Amino acid sequence: DLRSKAATAAAAQIQTAHRLVSASESLAATLRVGKERRSLLAAARLAVEAARVYQRAGDYRNATLNAIRAEGLNAMVRDHAAAVVARYADAETIERWRRWIADTIAWSKNTGRVAIVVFKESHRLTVFHRGAAVATYDIDLGFNWTADKLHEGDGATPEGRYRVVARLGRSASIYHKALLLDYPNAGDRAEFTRARRDGALPAGARIGGLIEIHGGGGRNQDWTEGCIALANEHMDLVFERAGVGTPVTIVGSDDYGAIAEFA
Repeated sequence: DLRSKAATAAAAQIQTAHRLVSASESLAATLRVGKERRSLLAAARLAVEAARVYQRAGDYRNATLNAIRAEGLNAMVRDHAAAVVARYADAETIERWRRWIADTIAWSKNTGRVAIVVFKESHRLTVFHRGAAVATYDIDLGFNWTADKLHEGDGATPEGRYRVVARLGRSASIYHKALLLDYPNAGDRAEFTRARRDGALPAGARIGGLIEIHGGGGRNQDWTEGCIALANEHMDLVFERAGVGTPVTIVGSDDYGAIAEFA
């Protein structure tokens, strides 16, 4: 009777561990985590597999212990991921993003000109003309897109209010066509200086630049170094509408969404 109860308990523990680790693996495919956390997640998956081996051998004690270990390793990964995306659940940050969007749309309406808003969480770029949304396209982002860009090489797509400073045609861009943005702006430089003063930057870190909206996208994955990539046919349409001086506002989200719920 005790052995039967142990078998049932081990099976339940393994099932729970498998479910949690699988969810974290799906999460890791969306939210970039560092090498250390990826190693923890791999160790958690190995612990689940070890638990199954012990279960098949009838060693329910070690099966249960390995399943519990997998859950502990998994929790470390999820806690870290939640900290990374906590901004998406911060009411003040969401309100700031909404204000940027509203101001950009109002500018478009008042001037009768084109403005662009990039929504990182939903991976979409919307073109506004005279204050109305006239087109929306899917985008690829930096491989560390959930973060706000802080320094060169961090793989993050910046958040803020920018402007197009150059239009690069096919002969001038390696990614079909491109709209160069004025990153880093004054706000980005102030944040970089603050992070350096607080010791939050890697040794020798530079602020970087060359953030663009460019072609070569449509890959359904986040692969850039921080730029915003569209499929070439969509880049052609955006390129036609946008000129030097076109406002480009980049926000994490415009609402309390799935990432905020996870955080």
